[in-house]
Amino acid sequence: MVTGPTVKELEDISAELNLGLEGSTVLKEYQSVINDSLEMVNQLDDLVEPGLPVKYPRTPGYRPTREENPHNAWYYKCRIVGADNGNLSGKRIAIKDSIAVAGIPMMIGFSGLEGYVPDFDATVVTWVLDEGKLQEVPMMIGRVVSSRGIILGKATCEELCNSANSYTSGTGPITNPLNPRHCAGGSSSGCAVLVSV
Repeated sequence: MVTGPTVKELEDISAELNLGLEGSTVLKEYQSVINDSLEMVNQLDDLVEPGLPVKYPRTPGYRPTREENPHNAWYYKCRIVGADNGNLSGKRIAIKDSIAVAGIPMMIGFSGLEGYVPDFDATVVTWVLDEGKLQEVPMMIGRVVSSRGIILGKATCEELCNSANSYTSGTGPITNPLNPRHCAGGSSSGCAVLVSV
């Protein structure tokens, strides 16, 4: 709750700024205007923050081991299967760790945010999941399975997405799988590595 200044505080400010309003009724009017404005601001705390429902179930996810993630390209792995119809049938998708995915940790490459877990999906995540498509895929042994767009996890990014190199992430450097003497670029270094391996 934000509280407004007292008349005495306004008088002190007036004196400090050489406004010459000390002892005048104008300061009471200023105080009234400020308090009316703050009353509206304080009402914001009573509002319920709007949010979209999380439409698709998901596994809680995990931090992959070094063996599973040799280039540090994955920040977090999970499994979220998309809708039954759409244009991303059978596509495996990595979401950059600057994009919120409900229930999956997000640190945007910054160790100061480690432990933050959003409770909502960013609009683009919902759009991606809505574009899955159910289809039959023949297997070598004659069985049929369904295929949908699947988010497999979150790709590591540079600290606060603010580097063109691949050495600033709070989880450590992202190495270039084609030439370890070169960087993997940035700020989407993890994404770059994941599409190359």
